Amino acid sequence: MARKPVLIFSVTAITAAIFAAGYFVGQDMYVGPRRDPRSWKESVYASDPNVQDAMQRWAAKDGISVDRAMATRSIEMMHFPDRDCVQFQIPTGSVGGVPIYCYRSDTSDLIGRPITKLIFEHSDVE
Repeated sequence: MARKPVLIFSVTAITAAIFAAGYFVGQDMYVGPRRDPRSWKESVYASDPNVQDAMQRWAAKDGISVDRAMATRSIEMMHFPDRDCVQFQIPTGSVGGVPIYCYRSDTSDLIGRPITKLIFEHSDVE
């Protein structure tokens, strides 16, 4: 009769040990992007005028440099028919929000370049 509780406890303990070992091994094998403080500078979007404007706005909220504001963030772009939006993503598992800045091209200047303006901002995220 005493064998059944011992068996249940043993199976539970072994299962918990396997789960814990798998979790920690999985953490060591994480292949997602490692955050280098300069990684945002290597983004294909870093030189985009809308991204530059959004970075300036994001840094100005805390009164810090763009380098410091973007140190742990990556740049994501979303293109919609009526707007282009910029997001500054945080690493997986981090705490904090993701600011979003959306721009629309309304007209063009005298030499045909589009003039964009900020039409939406969601940056009260921290």
